[in-house]
Amino acid sequence: MDKPELFYLVSGRMFRTVKDETNLIEVYKVFKDENPIIAREQAFSYYQSYIDVLLESKGKSYISHSKAEEELKPFLSSFKSQYVELSGQTIEDMALDVDCDKGLGISYIMSNSKSFLNIAGHTLFEDSHLIHYIDNQFTDLKPYVLDELILEYSLYEKFEYGRKNYKIDFDISGLFEDTIIKPILKTPIYFGIYDLESILNMI
Repeated sequence: MDKPELFYLVSGRMFRTVKDETNLIEVYKVFKDENPIIAREQAFSYYQSYIDVLLESKGKSYISHSKAEEELKPFLSSFKSQYVELSGQTIEDMALDVDCDKGLGISYIMSNSKSFLNIAGHTLFEDSHLIHYIDNQFTDLKPYVLDELILEYSLYEKFEYGRKNYKIDFDISGLFEDTIIKPILKTPIYFGIYDLESILNMI
């Protein structure tokens, strides 16, 4: 069986400073390697370099993903909402987050994914799978990301990509009556239902 190429993309946009909403950091970088786990390592390292720089600008250092989410909110949201208007009436229960596009994420992509160029000249992929992110928490992406992490591991297993020592067993038994363990590759995100062994492996 020919192995399709699996590669990673780090992309997003954030405020460069907390005082200037017009000064944005635009991030777009693809990571490829003959061994996808190397590209994954490089993508996570590149992602983390942005997180570290933003934390340092606040005199902070990285402790955990959840702590970084709290500390970096001003770089991801102007804390402004735009209300929907219908027939000249403002609907206060229908507020839209004007910064729902702010954040930074890591996605994996298979080489057979359809792609096209956006107006910035970046390649956008039809089948892009988000496995790590930080955003303004307008919506909860964790269930989606967990599904993608499970799928990512299944592709590593199917095509026999090297995994180094990144495999962890994820216990999702709390969601079902039976015991169900799903392997994934290590991630800094805590989903709230890891078993003890998985938590220790991630520290």
